[in-house]
Amino acid sequence: MEVYRDEKILIERLLSRQRPAWNEFVARYQKVICAQIHRTARRCDRRLNQADFEDLCAEVFSVLLMNDMASLRAFRGSSTLSTWLTVIARRICLRHIDRQPREFTNGNVGSSWENGVPQDADSIDVLGGLIRDEESQQLDSSLARLRERDRELLALYFDERLSYQEIGQRMGISMNSVGPKIQRAQQRLRKLMNQP
Repeated sequence: MEVYRDEKILIERLLSRQRPAWNEFVARYQKVICAQIHRTARRCDRRLNQADFEDLCAEVFSVLLMNDMASLRAFRGSSTLSTWLTVIARRICLRHIDRQPREFTNGNVGSSWENGVPQDADSIDVLGGLIRDEESQQLDSSLARLRERDRELLALYFDERLSYQEIGQRMGISMNSVGPKIQRAQQRLRKLMNQP
C-alpha cells in the first residue's frame, strides 16, 4: 500500500537524522497526537489545562526520540503510523491521569480523588475500563511482535493450560527446558510491553 511505503520512507529519513524529516513528521502527525490526547482526556471525564495538554504533546514526541529513537525503530508497520501514534499518545495520557489525580467532572457533578483513587464510581469505571482496554491492546500488540515460537509457547502454557510435559511433546523439546523457555518468553514479552 502506498501510504505504508510513504510512512516507511519517512521513518527511514527520521532514523538517518535528516532534519527536514523531523519537521515533516511533526507537521504531519501533531494534529493526530493532539486529537488523541483530547479524546482520551474527554473519555476519562478529565479537563486538561493548557500546560498539561502541551506537556503531554511534548512527552509523546520526546518518547519517540528517546534512546536513539528506539520506539520508531521498533515500529513494524502492522498498522498505519497514525494508528500506532494514537496508541502511544493514549497510553501517555492515561499514565498522566493515573499519576496526577485531580478533580474529575462527570456531567455537572464533580468528584474528587482521595489517596490516588477517584471517589465517584462512574469515574472509577471509566478510568479502570480505559486502562484495562489499553493494557489489553498493549498485550496484543506486544504478542504480535514476539517471536512466533515464544508466542506459541506462551499460548500453550497460559491459554491451553498444558503441563510442561505436554508442551515439551507438542514443541519437540525436553520437559526440563520448558520452564526456562517460558520464563525467557515472558521476559521478552515484558520488555516489548515496556516499549512505548
